[in-house]
Amino acid sequence: CRSPRTSSTSSSRGSPSTCWSALAASPARGGAGWESVRYLDIRLGWGCRGAPSARDLWRCAAPVVGFRACVHARHFHHLPTWFPALASKGVRELAIECDGVRRGHPDTPPYWVIDQGLFSCAALAVLHLEDCDMPLAPPGFRGFPSLVSLTLRGVTLPAEGGGARVEHLVAAAPLLAELRLDDVDVEELEDPTPPLYMWAVRAPRLRVLKMATRLDIGCRIPEEPPLLEEAYIDIGNSLMSFHEIFRGIITVRKLWFNIHEFNEYPLEGISCKFDNLREVHVTTNFGQQPSTMSLFSLLRCAPYIEDLSIEAEDISFSHRDDPYEIEEDDFISSGINENSFSSLKYVSLSGITYSSNQLRFMKFLLSKTESLQSFAVTFLYSKSNKEYVKACRVLRAFRRASASPQARFEVRLWDKPTPRPSFFSCLPP
Repeated sequence: CRSPRTSSTSSSRGSPSTCWSALAASPARGGAGWESVRYLDIRLGWGCRGAPSARDLWRCAAPVVGFRACVHARHFHHLPTWFPALASKGVRELAIECDGVRRGHPDTPPYWVIDQGLFSCAALAVLHLEDCDMPLAPPGFRGFPSLVSLTLRGVTLPAEGGGARVEHLVAAAPLLAELRLDDVDVEELEDPTPPLYMWAVRAPRLRVLKMATRLDIGCRIPEEPPLLEEAYIDIGNSLMSFHEIFRGIITVRKLWFNIHEFNEYPLEGISCKFDNLREVHVTTNFGQQPSTMSLFSLLRCAPYIEDLSIEAEDISFSHRDDPYEIEEDDFISSGINENSFSSLKYVSLSGITYSSNQLRFMKFLLSKTESLQSFAVTFLYSKSNKEYVKACRVLRAFRRASASPQARFEVRLWDKPTPRPSFFSCLPP
């Protein structure tokens, strides 16, 4: 970070971006003090040793486009003084990431409580909160009329009324298009009562939904958002109803779904159809029946998929004494028929080994897909591995017998993990 009196340069396109101590300051006329540049995008990273004072922010020229701060424990007391200054500058994007390492430390409060001054930033279009308590809106709060993106990552909800805070915030953002609930937690009660956790997402303009949690945080989608296009669902073995979640996202065109660690069959009996679904990314475990059968159910309910990407968990890591084996009856009972893959054009599988279950699934998929254009397989092997050589030989036989001999086959060797979909981060590179 540079000296507060050091001039910063801004790019010729977009808003000037600067560490807080630069504040895009340029010498004022006469050499006394400094004057600020408009449309600042201020970033306070973990590497910055200091923190701006409220006075620094009040001196910034309006409007301030963005303020992204990684807040150390020793700087947390600045937050209540920042918000009024940022509100006065019409800040559009606000990201607060608290020091998760220090959270719960004996010398700090058990949870980071964000000051209510946050809700005075009425011009917000993007709000990202990370590793903190869900703040309570003050009486009379009318919402963020311009908010289009809300991310809660590692945020703790009070057990009594915590979910209602999120519900109120979402409902009071009429333009909300992106909602990401990532590793949201609920404060424990000595005698938990499920109705205390229940809350709803009502966002008629929602286009992107991410829900990643290992707990039932009480979130439900009672009314399907008519404009929803993308969903990322990773709720593991939580007690949340998959049927309810899936009925709420039935309009999506793109779906990321993690089903690799189920103890039960969560999509059993699901009947809703994903007629708009065109692109699916699934993480699964072919060594577990609940995971495999959930994959079958999803494919059966999405007859117009064009692009299918499957990341297989290496089943050697599956904690089972007697690994599950896919039988021919499993394919028959899945309800998948010749019409299920009539639109499928692109298939990509990664994390593949010389596993009988994985090979049987690929054979089945190839036998049912006539419109296939590309079929790519990434193995967890080196090129000289004997299992890899055998798997390639089997794949060549599958290709000759496939329903799409015109498809382009591509075999790859594992190099690095399949990239996850990118979501808003507090301090992007």
